[in-house]
Amino acid sequence: MGGGGDKRKLQGERVAQLYQAALERSAHVVVAGDLNDTPGSPPLTFLEATSLKDAMTHDSYEGPPGTHGKCTSSNDKIDYLMFSPELFAKVEKVEAERRGIFEFGTPFDTVTGPGDQASDHAALVAELDL
Repeated sequence: MGGGGDKRKLQGERVAQLYQAALERSAHVVVAGDLNDTPGSPPLTFLEATSLKDAMTHDSYEGPPGTHGKCTSSNDKIDYLMFSPELFAKVEKVEAERRGIFEFGTPFDTVTGPGDQASDHAALVAELDL
């Protein structure tokens, strides 16, 4: 969500409001992005209080909890792919592609330093049966 703490709280609150408004138009809503906040942080509590479901909580997800840097802890989770409940029920598989991250333990062979990494964030991928 970027910016300072108060600004991020306001952004988290606004995204939660936008999500609720979107649900009035469709039961299929996705919230995704680099939110720059960890689970349980003040800005994320607004989204966590909604009916949104985090893709990384899906039963098919295997792997470390983080999406940034070393990806080893929930403190490294700042990227999100979240679904409304009806859409989450259609998720079949969730993965995180981390091999483009230099700091991650097993990067692609071509990633030899921070200058040639794809990103310092994992790409979250979900397959849905629509």
